[in-house]
Amino acid sequence: MSSFILRMVACVATLVPVGAPPAWSAAVPAPVAEAHVPEASPAANNYALVVGSNRAGEGQQELRYAEEDAQRVADVLGDLGRYPSANVLLVLHPDRGRLLAALASLRERLRAHEQRGEQTQLFFYYSGHSRSHALTLGREEMSLSDLRREILNVPSSLTVVVLDACQSGAFSHVKGAEQSADFSFNAVARLNTSGIAVMASSSAAELSQESDVLHASFFTHNLLLALRGAGDNNHDGKVSLDEAYQFTYNHTLTGTAATSVGAQHATLETDLRGKGDVSLSYPAAASAQLFIPASFAGRILLQQRRSDIVLAELDKAGGEPVRMAFPPGNYTAYLRQGDELSECEVTLTDNRRVTLDTSRCQPSDLDVAAAKGNAVAGSHWAFELSAGVLASRQDSYTHVLRQFDFGEYGGNVWLGLSHQISLTATRMVRPHLALVLSLLELDAEDHHRLSPEADFNWSSYGLGVGVRTMHAFWRNRISPFAQVSVGPAAGFTHWQDPSGSADHTFWGYYVGALAGLAIMPWRWLGFHLQAGYYYAPIIENDFGNTHDSGGIAVQLGARVAY
Repeated sequence: MSSFILRMVACVATLVPVGAPPAWSAAVPAPVAEAHVPEASPAANNYALVVGSNRAGEGQQELRYAEEDAQRVADVLGDLGRYPSANVLLVLHPDRGRLLAALASLRERLRAHEQRGEQTQLFFYYSGHSRSHALTLGREEMSLSDLRREILNVPSSLTVVVLDACQSGAFSHVKGAEQSADFSFNAVARLNTSGIAVMASSSAAELSQESDVLHASFFTHNLLLALRGAGDNNHDGKVSLDEAYQFTYNHTLTGTAATSVGAQHATLETDLRGKGDVSLSYPAAASAQLFIPASFAGRILLQQRRSDIVLAELDKAGGEPVRMAFPPGNYTAYLRQGDELSECEVTLTDNRRVTLDTSRCQPSDLDVAAAKGNAVAGSHWAFELSAGVLASRQDSYTHVLRQFDFGEYGGNVWLGLSHQISLTATRMVRPHLALVLSLLELDAEDHHRLSPEADFNWSSYGLGVGVRTMHAFWRNRISPFAQVSVGPAAGFTHWQDPSGSADHTFWGYYVGALAGLAIMPWRWLGFHLQAGYYYAPIIENDFGNTHDSGGIAVQLGARVAY
């Protein structure tokens, strides 16, 4: 797991599935056999409240994938959990009031079923920050005892609670995490009651971990992988609570054993008297399925071709086939067997079953780690080459030139706009924060006088350091950013007339601020558009005037990230 870019979270993900489902997963290569897949009809009495919040409370840092996980859970409930879409409520970054209002809404809807004597099922999912005794909702909290009371007030025959709740921030801050009064232990102790099952991502005093590669926590990723069908040990087309737990426990433990934070041990507590075996998902009824034959043994990595997001990473042993379900679409699968890596592209459609044929995959020289993640969100370095125009400043310096009959604009200036070129390197040091080194041409102007004939031109350059903040959206392909920089600058002037020439060099500084948008259509290559303002008092004349080589600039350029 050394290739992972990890974000460690001192917390516990408490997961409680029931009739609830998966999120993302599968491994995909070339299609061989196809068959019709029967559809599963939603259960009209199944309801879900899915909550996600990246917001941090006091002493915490903003999470990266809590809201993405919530969105995936909401999407998959309808795919494999038999939840009607109208019965799934998705609430992102709520405060305490919004969460209570959503629970109250569900309470009223399920009470109508109760009055008719109908069996119902409630699935509650929360992904976000927590402390040992409460969920963190930005600057507010909801205690586990209050949450338990509100959930139990919703009249359902069977309740599934999933709490993927993290307590601390990034890897470098793990030592500051509060590991006493473990959240998993308290969640199980305070939430468990008849008809409720609680699965926790880690045992007492352990840290749960997020991965920038998977764009999810290890535990959630593996749980959803199990629900997609990888956990169906008895091959009955359904994934039970026990099956999901065994798969999630084993793969989370394996996936985190080599990290610097250490292994996670998922826990399961149930009190389902008289409920029998609880099925969480029904992958056999999915519209699109992938079968991996028993003969294949190795690691399978599945990427969504449109977004490059990893949907599944699975170590499969030989001897047993695996059937997994996931949304129809275009995928790329990377198969590693020993030191050999192969690559397959697959398109899956509705109502089709596809069997993986490894013989039709092509050898690849890509490293699996390089194939995962996204350049905007997961890359450390980026290099940008930009070109554009700068609205040249008119000041006392240029006013003197006009008094000596020099034309206001010449060679390199058109309609008051000077060309501008820059080369920038960025290094991500924290989520959403990068250090910046820039080499840029500030402005360049040519001025000409007809009589007596003379030419005068100058150019100015800056070398700056600064910081950039950026945040990725739309599957991490679009990232708005803002940047400030400062550094030394130099100006060079050249005078030419029939009697000879003269050159001078001037030193000063520049300050710049800009905002822009990085767009990455491909994994490591894209472009960016930015606009900024520069202040650069550098060039002087014999009359004591100083020219500001800055101004308003607009640039378009190419971006390479890795």
